Amino acid sequence: MTVVLRPTSSSTSQVLTDGSLGFAMVHRGDSAFEHMPGAVNHVPDQVVPCTWETLDFGEPEGTPLSMTVWEVQPYEEDAPDAGKVAEEIWDRDLVCLTEIGEDDQQGAILATANMLRSVHGLAPFHAVSDGWQWDDADETGLQRNLLLSSRPVLQSETFTTKALWARVLTEAGVSPDGRAPIKGDEFIDVYCANSNDDTDLGSIKGFIDNTRAPDRPAFLLIYGPGGFPNAMGLWNLDQLTPFDQVNSWLSDTYDLNGLPGGLGATAALHIVALPATDTWPAFGIEKEPQVTSDTPFDEVEGEEITGFPEQHANAVLVRTDQPGHYNPMKKHLVTYRVQNLTDLDGGGCCADWYTDKIGFLGGPFSGFTKEQTPAGDSVQPGWWAARELAAGTITATVEVWEYDSGSGDDHYDVTPELNTLDRDPFFRITHLSGLVERVSSGGQSLDVLGTFEASQGTLTTTTTGTLGTLGTAVHVITAEEVD
Repeated sequence: MTVVLRPTSSSTSQVLTDGSLGFAMVHRGDSAFEHMPGAVNHVPDQVVPCTWETLDFGEPEGTPLSMTVWEVQPYEEDAPDAGKVAEEIWDRDLVCLTEIGEDDQQGAILATANMLRSVHGLAPFHAVSDGWQWDDADETGLQRNLLLSSRPVLQSETFTTKALWARVLTEAGVSPDGRAPIKGDEFIDVYCANSNDDTDLGSIKGFIDNTRAPDRPAFLLIYGPGGFPNAMGLWNLDQLTPFDQVNSWLSDTYDLNGLPGGLGATAALHIVALPATDTWPAFGIEKEPQVTSDTPFDEVEGEEITGFPEQHANAVLVRTDQPGHYNPMKKHLVTYRVQNLTDLDGGGCCADWYTDKIGFLGGPFSGFTKEQTPAGDSVQPGWWAARELAAGTITATVEVWEYDSGSGDDHYDVTPELNTLDRDPFFRITHLSGLVERVSSGGQSLDVLGTFEASQGTLTTTTTGTLGTLGTAVHVITAEEVD
């Protein structure tokens, strides 16, 4: 498609002065009228600008990301105080802490950092841990790695003892109760890793390649061997991607300045921007990321907190494509997932979760047994159901249960309504508008999650119970066009 602008006078041309162009695309078939959906899903009208699509020729707005990787201390007897560690990292967006020295440091660092964030009006960190356990018999343990994110985490996974993965939303505007609409397609994949040699790097690469999204960069925060440049060849980072060879406004720096680590020349800290592998990526990184390094210092005691340095980077993630709008003339596959469950009942470890009912009113429903669901006070259950929607509305729901061999199974309340009928959540999806609402068991609208804006859209919300056996659930609802 070619767009030619012939303004009669540059001084009066709104296109030239505003840097944007509105246009409408209309398709007429043999017997039916269809249109490219605009921002308000209306047929384009030549005198109603809000029904036009818009081409914006200005600089794109990006999402700033501040990152830190720190090998805290591998030797338990020299481990720094958790409070001092928290003071160094509480205001960052993404933090990778590797080789945390004491067996209780992870929880202490997280609790103190979240306290500091609360004092400054910030939401708590979302944490991904490697589930480290200390072995008293031989005084050894797994790598103690901790990945912290100031943004909500859509998915996460642990790879043996070497790497943590989190799919982190780039949208920062989430209300304190977690109910504000958030876009699930606006995310970045982040990895926190600890590598001893090139063999580790090879296995970590396999894990990353199997989990990352190919249409955007991924960040690797790693404490690795001094021979890390060898890994540049593993990911072909010693040469620019075809996209980076031709673009002039995005960063083409991949290793954001490696820093020698505390174990001499054999180790280094790196923040690596792994480039997208798709031909035309959906996201890129603005030029040029800012990189700094320092060894944390206690001003009061006049000494270094630890001899092991930190590596920091500030980068701006920008969108390089414009996804299609939600089209009400298309059939959609709606998927409902329970992303996370947290036990608030205080019964101790560990909740044996299950559900006999997850799906959409009118059926069919699915079930997941306790053997199919991870046990624990906070888990990602992996429960989901899907159904096609071509018109009208559908309502998704789930019943959350916990097995109890002694006193009978517990039906958890995971909704804020003060009645026993609404302990289960209900979410109504309207096909014509793409609107998603949380509703009561009787269909009354309670909360608006938002409206699907893209041809593949995601909305997320969190609900917490108020009566009986209490829990918190994170719900993810997606809609994807079906050809």
